[in-house]
Amino acid sequence: MCHIAPMTNWRRFLLASLLTFPTGLVAAGCSSAGESTGAGEDDVTNVKQSSVKDQSTENCWTYASMGWAESLYETATGKNIDLSESYVTYWHWYEQITAGAVSGGVIEEGGSWGEAADLMLKYGVMATKDFVPQDATKELSDRQTVAVKAINEALKSGDLRTGAARRDRAKVRQVLDKAWQLTPEVTAALDATFGADVSKTLATAGATASKMVQRPADLPVKLKNPSTKRTDTVTLADALGTHKSAADQEHRNGTFAWNDVAYPRTKQARRDFLKRVQRALADGNPVVVNWEVDFNALTADGKFLEPPAKPGSQGGHVVLAVDYQVENVPGFGTLPAGVVETRPAALEAALADQAIVTFIRIKNSWGTTYHPLPAPAAAGDHDLYLKYLNGPIQECDQDANGNSKPGTCVKAIPFESVVLPAGY
Repeated sequence: MCHIAPMTNWRRFLLASLLTFPTGLVAAGCSSAGESTGAGEDDVTNVKQSSVKDQSTENCWTYASMGWAESLYETATGKNIDLSESYVTYWHWYEQITAGAVSGGVIEEGGSWGEAADLMLKYGVMATKDFVPQDATKELSDRQTVAVKAINEALKSGDLRTGAARRDRAKVRQVLDKAWQLTPEVTAALDATFGADVSKTLATAGATASKMVQRPADLPVKLKNPSTKRTDTVTLADALGTHKSAADQEHRNGTFAWNDVAYPRTKQARRDFLKRVQRALADGNPVVVNWEVDFNALTADGKFLEPPAKPGSQGGHVVLAVDYQVENVPGFGTLPAGVVETRPAALEAALADQAIVTFIRIKNSWGTTYHPLPAPAAAGDHDLYLKYLNGPIQECDQDANGNSKPGTCVKAIPFESVVLPAGY
């Protein structure tokens, strides 16, 4: 899960750093990619899914964003691609440090899909096996844990403790390479693409993509053209679009650009919103979901059923919606999650006003063994019931142990927004 401190900018999704979990699990994060599980082929919808990973730091948004890109690529090509979340995290840290945006000697690990979009356009993507090879063979990235500890030590008392050092882009690169324990081959590839001092990027003239560093413009995806309604083969760069402003990375320009859509507050507006999500999922699109977690609502079998009576450990989280269950469908009754639905009439009837989406099934980032749903759900999935997402929950400040602090709570709606493709 990615947690954010309550009453801070909700567009940024971080992990509550001191929540405790079973070995190998983190306080809610986002895990992505690997090889396809084929899970999407047994759902009401047919969203391609890469295998689940288990984040070890507070970068769930990178897992959701890479899983999103992997899904789009597989839909277009039929091939699996395993993109490195660590690579995006590396450049996220670089941007913060060189911009003088580090506060208190601690790197900011949280972010959003829009931030990941801008980083991909600027620095491209890299395969997991190339950036940190060990990440390609394990669910949990131990290297991320090592890197965040090393970079925070460098910021507090090491080579990056001064403002002058942080403005030295070549030095920042050197410290980051050391913190991430990059091989000489990876460092050489980054130097060749961007310069040792990052004097060029893929978004500016001069940088050239390489065997290791790939441009989003070179990765094919298939998306519906909102004007013609035909499915076109375009590129990941088209899906990313360009941000409307540096302060608004979540809303994007471009014919095929995906955009953040806030969850409404009225009943009919919410039903219309969910219809948009249903349509996107029915067409095989992995929908990014931004929501607030309260762990006291999590059941032993992996469901967030309803707001808890007492608030627990909390924080914002970014995941991918891959399926849903809908009841009261005119002429069809219930279309259950986990059962492929191919009848066009049933999927169209599921969009009726009286149809009720009971839960959204998500590809999560907490590994494959944490609170598993019963079959036929894929390992690593969780179910978010609308009764929980509609709330309200008591959103509270968290203490040093990741517990809600009495007397600090306000009512909040857990469902915050989704990222939808153009035309939906």
